[in-house]
Amino acid sequence: MTRIVIAGQDAELEITQVSTNTARLTFRAVQPGPAQAVPYTGALDKESFGPTIARGTDTDAFKWYTQGKLPPARIHLRAQRRAVKLFLAHFHEVLYWTYYETLPPNPYVLDHVPGHVHRLENPNVNLLLPQLYEAKLRAQHERSRKV
Repeated sequence: MTRIVIAGQDAELEITQVSTNTARLTFRAVQPGPAQAVPYTGALDKESFGPTIARGTDTDAFKWYTQGKLPPARIHLRAQRRAVKLFLAHFHEVLYWTYYETLPPNPYVLDHVPGHVHRLENPNVNLLLPQLYEAKLRAQHERSRKV
């Protein structure tokens, strides 16, 4: 987790609702005891806008990050992004084959970035599009002969 440091002191973010469309973001020094008041400068029409809606250190995510772990919601989002990327890659392969009747080019990372060699193949493509499956087998055979 990245700490918020302002003027050499740890700080936290506090969010207060000003109106239905506006929120006030306040960075406060993290200190034991009650929160310090923000000096009134007249920049805003009121000194206070009501109770704090959220404080950075009050969240469940903060508790997980301070333990050196990712919160469950972050893990879920990572898994969700991975599943979507995989679906889109497989969907692209099938659409490309259906439209052009040829194999799509390899992803850039597989051809140009060392160490990226693993590819999760489209499941059940042999049942859905036997011609695509056969073309992939032929391409795999040709690649193995070149090595």
